[in-house]
Amino acid sequence: MRKHFRPSTIIATVALVFALAGTSYAASTYLITSTNQIAPNVLKNLKGDRGPRGYTGAAGAQGATGLIGSSGSNGLTGAPGASGTPGATGTPGATGATGATGMQGERGYRGERGPEGDTGAPGTNGTNGTNGTDGTNGATGATGAVGPAELESSRSCTPTLCIDADPNSGGSGGWGWDNVLNAAVTDLTVGQTYPFTVTVVQDGSPNADGSITLTWNPTDFTGPTAGSDGSAVCATASTGNAVSCTYTDLAHQYKSDSFNFTALHDNPDAQVGVTVEVNGEEASALFPVAITG
Repeated sequence: MRKHFRPSTIIATVALVFALAGTSYAASTYLITSTNQIAPNVLKNLKGDRGPRGYTGAAGAQGATGLIGSSGSNGLTGAPGASGTPGATGTPGATGATGATGMQGERGYRGERGPEGDTGAPGTNGTNGTNGTDGTNGATGATGAVGPAELESSRSCTPTLCIDADPNSGGSGGWGWDNVLNAAVTDLTVGQTYPFTVTVVQDGSPNADGSITLTWNPTDFTGPTAGSDGSAVCATASTGNAVSCTYTDLAHQYKSDSFNFTALHDNPDAQVGVTVEVNGEEASALFPVAITG
């Protein structure tokens, strides 16, 4: 079926064409490019309602990096954290080198004197010193007085120094006591050796220095070269008739030393002389004895 257009449709179409053409002409001829082309009273009334928000445009390119801002102020100190678990004990380190010796301290105050200690045990006797060279012989002394007929010692003492007598004279020195005969020794046998004791009796200073000198007839005896006290220093005469021993411990009251004599031949009037010197004082004694074959 063929379609026919109505007259009113044709007229409307023609009118629309002319209207569009006129609008195109007016737009090209009367195009407004500035608000200055519109009268102010008309421009005031041209404001319409705000249209809907347009779509978000695409993201722009990244801008240039900004300048570094200034450092902010320090924040407040935080609360202390909880204590951690103690760590395991470490391996001991190597011993360090010894430090330099420190300066000597000041000397301390002297303490009070302590109580006196117990007396120590006696020390061992020292070795005998070497004999000194023999001195020249002195002049022969005058002959002494004849001794007593009885075999008793005779002594010369000072108020503070003396030599103990033999048993016959009430002492314990000289030739001593025969325990077998229960009597004082008054006889010696040729060829036998006998001890002879000298006991110094004094009231002077303890442990004083001094000497003991013995003399004898070398035809009667072979005399000693030293005593039994190893601390003494002894020297013998070249004539073989004397020995002199010096001591540093002639103790207060009594000091004894023993000497050995060997009888040589018969002599009923043999004797040994003793002289003791302590602190400048001197005492002497004679000890007679009979020698028989």
